[in-house]
Amino acid sequence: MASVSLVQKAQLPVTCQLCDEKTKINWKCLDCDFLLCDKCKSIHSRVKTQLEHSVINLKDIGQQDTYRKPEARLKVIRCETHEQQTYCVYCRDCEQLACPVCLSQNHKKHDLEEIRTIVEEKKLEIRDNEQKYRTILLKKDEYNDFILDKAVLIHEDKYNETKKQIRDHEQFMKNEVTRHTNELLVDLDDRLKTTKLSISQEKTKLVERKSHIIEKLKDIREWQTKTDTMEILKMADSAKKYFQELTEEEIFIPLSSSMFVKGMSSESLTNAIGSIQENDIHKQDITKEIKLEVVKIYETEVYRIFSLDPSNDGSFFLYCKSVVGNVLTDALVNIQQLDTKEDRVKNNFTRKLASDGLAILPNGTLLSSSVKERKVFVHSKSGKKLREFKEMAPKAPGALHITADHHILVGTVDANCEHQLEKWTMDGKILKVFRFDNLKRNLFELIVKLNTDSQGNIFVVDYVEYDSSRGKIIKLNNEGQRMWVYDGHSKVNSYYMPFLPTDILNICRNSWITYDRNTHTIHVLGSNGKLQNYFNVKELNIESSILSMAISKDGHVIFGEGVTGEEMGSRSKTAKLYVLKLKEC
Repeated sequence: MASVSLVQKAQLPVTCQLCDEKTKINWKCLDCDFLLCDKCKSIHSRVKTQLEHSVINLKDIGQQDTYRKPEARLKVIRCETHEQQTYCVYCRDCEQLACPVCLSQNHKKHDLEEIRTIVEEKKLEIRDNEQKYRTILLKKDEYNDFILDKAVLIHEDKYNETKKQIRDHEQFMKNEVTRHTNELLVDLDDRLKTTKLSISQEKTKLVERKSHIIEKLKDIREWQTKTDTMEILKMADSAKKYFQELTEEEIFIPLSSSMFVKGMSSESLTNAIGSIQENDIHKQDITKEIKLEVVKIYETEVYRIFSLDPSNDGSFFLYCKSVVGNVLTDALVNIQQLDTKEDRVKNNFTRKLASDGLAILPNGTLLSSSVKERKVFVHSKSGKKLREFKEMAPKAPGALHITADHHILVGTVDANCEHQLEKWTMDGKILKVFRFDNLKRNLFELIVKLNTDSQGNIFVVDYVEYDSSRGKIIKLNNEGQRMWVYDGHSKVNSYYMPFLPTDILNICRNSWITYDRNTHTIHVLGSNGKLQNYFNVKELNIESSILSMAISKDGHVIFGEGVTGEEMGSRSKTAKLYVLKLKEC
């Protein structure tokens, strides 16, 4: 670009490009690309179609951005009060546009700003709000959707509890009250349907609102290309008000549930059977989230804690990788009761043991299973093998679990690699075998771990037999009927990062937790098998994989970890035990 001095020396052209007079040239219109004299500059500026053109002094030619293509022009707006005038400035104090007359009458000594500056600020505000409210509102709707799912779960649990009370009372009153009992059940069903319908309608509103938000966000992006100042100002205020209203908007959560109230036998037949009454659920029971907090970390002398079984005296049996006689091997370790004053657990004993399942019997002795030997063995409290408990050939035993009603659950596999679950008496007699579903399809592929709840429901950690990177949690009722299967969630897992559970633990009445080894994530499941919450264990400052879980005698959650193969091979790091406090339940 030529400098000002070069332009002045060249003296080209010397004729005004409007009047063609040879007079001094001081101005240039960047839009028309005309050089102008003082007289023509004044005339040029009066032409209505030229009001928005940029006319600069020739002295400014050569300075930065002189020939930069001007930005899109804002539409000239007539003053609403003084129709012969146009708005020329924005008053920040009054938050309104002003013309020259407005300035002289109402805005003396006010904080004034160029209209273009204000427009750019408002556009920036719109862009900022788009990102801000996109995140806030969509996340809020996602959370509300989760809350409504949880509300269904709690209402179903209350429904099932009430239904059981009604059924028990029906049995007590026998046949003469059957008709009225059925009327109560119909009433109860209608109430739950009404509640579910209300929740379904609320979820529909969320879907509609999400669609509306997305459309609104599209409109906002389109607004940013507008040039009408008044429209932009109105749209900015409208968008801000719209987003504020959505942020403050609350979902409707039905809190009225059903409760069965028994009647007195001395009253009429209807009153004797009982009735259904409203019983409010506390909102916090629906909206609260289960959270875990690490309160203590213990160093151990082992490397991988495959299973973690608390005994009645407060000690723990660990089936793990440990060093026995200077050799790294599978071992049974018993550690003392956890002492909060210590940072390292103390071993009562360490015994070499190759086992595929471990369980503590009510008398404190242990059962271990061996696929290789196809047998189940009994061990003393000190871990010494006492005797053979059961010969399993041609089948082989794997995972073991003792139920609350003193039965033994055993995962077994036959010579054809078909897996099934057996329920035994405490002396090894087979009571039930669970292998097929109602359609005669196999229930299991590779049973890894077992657990039960107080209602006798069975929870199975099951792996895909020919793909050890994938697994699932299966819930069976006490009759062996499959109730649900959980194989991860799209919020956490994908085809390339599948769900791989290592253990399953009941932490309170309606909630279970499992650890996903592939994503290092704790999944919190409801009794209906739906994901209630999830969080990465790194949030708990746990770096290694969690291989086992247990509940201590005082109600704390205990995690047993496993170090990496490299750390175990070099013996550079041992596994830790994490003691966690359940913050919500």
